[in-house]
Amino acid sequence: MSYFEMLMVVLTIMSLVLISNQNSECIVYIIGVTIIYIRKIKVLYKRII
Repeated sequence: MSYFEMLMVVLTIMSLVLISNQNSECIVYIIGVTIIYIRKIKVLYKRII
């Protein structure tokens, strides 16, 4: 869970920075990366359970 929480914190900070910058290209890139991370987290979470 600590790894999952750390990723959530990092993604939250990155999203806040992008919102402040209001750069649409970066936001789209981060959304794509976030989706990839969520898929990996789901796989790891299933293995842990």
